[in-house]
Amino acid sequence: MMKSFLFVVLMLVTPVLFAEDITILVDGVKKQTLSMDEIRKMKSETIEFFEHVTNSTELYVGVPTSYLFKKVYPEYEQASEVELISSTEYKYLEPMSRIIENMSIMAYDRADNQKFVRFSKTQKMLVPLGPLYHVWNMAGKKNGERLEMRTTYQIIAINFITKHAIALKEGLEDKELTMGLANYKQHCISCHAIGKYGGEIGVDLVKRKVLEKKGGPYILKYILTPNAVNPKTKMLPLPAFKDREEKAKAIVTFLEFMENPNEYFKKNAVRKDSSTFQELKKLMEEIKK
Repeated sequence: MMKSFLFVVLMLVTPVLFAEDITILVDGVKKQTLSMDEIRKMKSETIEFFEHVTNSTELYVGVPTSYLFKKVYPEYEQASEVELISSTEYKYLEPMSRIIENMSIMAYDRADNQKFVRFSKTQKMLVPLGPLYHVWNMAGKKNGERLEMRTTYQIIAINFITKHAIALKEGLEDKELTMGLANYKQHCISCHAIGKYGGEIGVDLVKRKVLEKKGGPYILKYILTPNAVNPKTKMLPLPAFKDREEKAKAIVTFLEFMENPNEYFKKNAVRKDSSTFQELKKLMEEIKK
């Protein structure tokens, strides 16, 4: 019933006019602007995307992401991360290695004669996807894999991060802390910034010391079932990963460190000459700049 209703509404939605320029930045510095007309004239591909809301497959047409990146920034593979910036202040950080390894497109239209809109779970309404919508090829993907493939719409700017990145090396002693940062970046930082990184839809949890004020159990419950804590929240629960509780606990661990790193290392007996400490020290210094 929901699927049929959404289909009818999608057909009735009035087309929305978008800004015609996409801003290209490198480490936050504007390098150029690209019009949507220029993008539409580039090499195009059509990919299959699975939409969880309507439980159906959708087709989108756009420019292969790696192709577009190479056009606007030939050295794009040297960037450690790319920040996709939405008109809604949503800023999603994507590892560049994932862009290179996996197939995605910067879509600018549907390829199945449907409107270029989607139902927003947070806004409870249909929203436009343009000017650009970053979507992954979902053909042959299992449900668990699909949950990992995050999409970003209403993209108006692309920021290549080369000089600095909120990242930790693999193989550090404190694996939970490393996993906590990785999951915070994937699921939280687009709305809850840390320092100068991330979006501004939600509060800076570290700056506000939310963990210290509310406690770990409160934060954990908010991550897993936000509506149970605050019925008015627009925040979505952590996706239904098999290990979602482990991921959520790791996020709380990361916030615990960020609020009071010295206490964290004291409590967890992590040596200050360890690779974990050294990497996180550099991370903290970068975030504070």
